[in-house]
Amino acid sequence: MMADKKFAEINGLRMAYIDEGEGDPIVFLHGNPTSSFLWRSIWPHVADLG
Repeated sequence: MMADKKFAEINGLRMAYIDEGEGDPIVFLHGNPTSSFLWRSIWPHVADLG
């Protein structure tokens, strides 16, 4: 499952996010210096929960 990244500007910074599916959002946060790619194997397992 590889979703399309979207971008939003927050406090002058460009932030990437992925918006997939229906229902309540599930938020995954990563630290520095990692990226959202860290969560690639988790997304399919929680897709029906949010």
